[in-house]
Amino acid sequence: MSSHTLLISDPRAVRAMANPLRQVAVDELYRRQGPATATELAELVGLSPSAMSYHLRAVEVTGLIRRGESTDGRERPWLPAAPDYSLVASADADAVHRTILIDSRLTPMRQRMEEVLAARSVRAPDADIAYMVLATGQMLLAPDEVARLQERVQEIFDEYEALSADRRETGDLRRSRYMWSVLPERVQPED
Repeated sequence: MSSHTLLISDPRAVRAMANPLRQVAVDELYRRQGPATATELAELVGLSPSAMSYHLRAVEVTGLIRRGESTDGRERPWLPAAPDYSLVASADADAVHRTILIDSRLTPMRQRMEEVLAARSVRAPDADIAYMVLATGQMLLAPDEVARLQERVQEIFDEYEALSADRRETGDLRRSRYMWSVLPERVQPED
């Protein structure tokens, strides 16, 4: 994790980010690393600009995003508060707060997986499939190998995030989400 990553561990902030619409808006601001208006962010999720403004103000109190200065005297843009962010469980988090944190990321991904699988169910069996819904596997690795694996995969994510940083959804460009996790089969105290 970079030293420029904003760590958010306050349970109220984690709870505020459990809303998938807020996550999409915040993730878009961090992807752009630049300004976006409530109107622009509302279009991403199919909300009215006023409804998106409500969600953005709720996130603003967490410290993840901030208001910019208006360039046209009308709508003030929103900006990321740091180059990157990470939601983490606080040291005193209980099981409920840890579950909220995990579900805040898993629930939207599960919904997307269900939508893709439903769309595929009406396609021809030999149709080309561009997106991976879920892949699982297992490996027997030493701690340094796990670290190298995570480092290499992160390099790939960084490369493709940089490639998409200034792009907008047009033509063949479609927004895609990824999730990456490496977990031990049996959790030990040092994990």
